[in-house]
Amino acid sequence: MATIGTVYAKAVYELAGKDADQVSRQLREFQDAINSHAGLKSVLAGPTSQANSRTAILNDLASNLSINGLSKKLLDLLATRGRMAYVPEIIERLESMIETSQGVMVGKVRSAVELSAEEVSVLSVSLAKKVGGRVRLTQEVDPSLLGGVVATVGGRTFDASLRTQIERFKNELI
Repeated sequence: MATIGTVYAKAVYELAGKDADQVSRQLREFQDAINSHAGLKSVLAGPTSQANSRTAILNDLASNLSINGLSKKLLDLLATRGRMAYVPEIIERLESMIETSQGVMVGKVRSAVELSAEEVSVLSVSLAKKVGGRVRLTQEVDPSLLGGVVATVGGRTFDASLRTQIERFKNELI
């Protein structure tokens, strides 16, 4: 069963066609502006806000951010229907659809400590060679890992954790 955000994202993706990247960027820029101001976020996404107020604020913000076209129409629709809270999910789903169409696989890497952007980039390149496509990794810190990383991409798990290496060594000794 598709969520509300997924339904909107799919519609936007189909309508935007080759301009889906631009729509995604504009929506991301809008969301970043909203996130930077807690009061603005509560007014736009709050259930007690009047549709007219949301629309007026949205129009000012969209004008300041140069948001137009399909992005503006989507935001107007969401504001009118009181569904501004779904913007983050719509962005996430839309970006996922764009990446899928471009052959990018989304994966997750778990590590005991947070990895630097450079380390994640090197790991992405290495995993891309193994899975045969481009890879974008999200990061998760898992203190239960003693060290190393566990990456999951395209349904495959690559376990280079210290715990697994110790287990392998232990099994070789026995």
